[in-house]
Amino acid sequence: MKGECILAVDVGSNTIKCLLGRAENGTVIALLENTLDRRILDRGGALVPGAAEIISGAVAAFRKEALKLTRDFKTIVAATSALRDSSEKSAIVEEVRRRTSLEISVLSGKDEAEISFAGAMSDPLLDREKSYAYFDLGGGSVEVVAGKNARVETSRSIAVGAVRLMRECASCGEYFARAKEAFAAGLGAFPATDALVGAGGAVAAARFMKAKMGLKGAAHVISLCDVQKCFEAVAPLSERERTEKFSISPGRADIIPAAFACIIELMRRLGKGELIHTFHNMRYGIVLEAERFARPGGGVLA
Repeated sequence: MKGECILAVDVGSNTIKCLLGRAENGTVIALLENTLDRRILDRGGALVPGAAEIISGAVAAFRKEALKLTRDFKTIVAATSALRDSSEKSAIVEEVRRRTSLEISVLSGKDEAEISFAGAMSDPLLDREKSYAYFDLGGGSVEVVAGKNARVETSRSIAVGAVRLMRECASCGEYFARAKEAFAAGLGAFPATDALVGAGGAVAAARFMKAKMGLKGAAHVISLCDVQKCFEAVAPLSERERTEKFSISPGRADIIPAAFACIIELMRRLGKGELIHTFHNMRYGIVLEAERFARPGGGVLA
């Protein structure tokens, strides 16, 4: 069954991203995807000055792009830990509403995990008969879900995202101990699963680095050893060198060692020697579950 066209905007700590797509028979037909390196958290963990203006400008730019493809779409703007954890949340939501006539849905950790899992499970590369642990690593937190047949059985939201980790640690060497501690406390007795699936900019970066370094194996399957080699390759480099040598986005070059450390410690905690990378993420889940954003208290479709 074909659904309506949705412009899903994901406001993260480090980037603002969009997907224009429609749900069709349990998957998503993507018409447009774009990412803007617009960090709304500074290195101290506070929202940057003009955060509402940055978000509003990104939404306006995405809508302008979408209008080139279709005039018949609805927009959903969802924000994760950057706004969820901010004392300025209400003021930012109100200012964006004033500027765009759209209300940001500030997702709880549980909602973020569930919506992200729904998006990932729409990836045709995944066998729906298997059970999966899934994670989406962001700037402020990592959502970890276990489930089967696209149904969530367990979900966790852990405050150990790449920007947060970089802010809390004085050196790359501290990333692992801090991440290990956070996962031990936050995951607890996490259920065993058949496979691990990962999404987010850092997982994509590991995939592209794997190819650049000539590491073996399927492009979408990244081993724990692969991620360790990626960390070892970028940690000694300057931000500029990371961008020039491995095409790491300038907006992500400072946090990439912390992100890789998070992935490594999560894989160790879950006992997984490899992960499957998916490009189907929270934005795909928003398209699939657009109706929940129209409920009272949810986001405004416009």
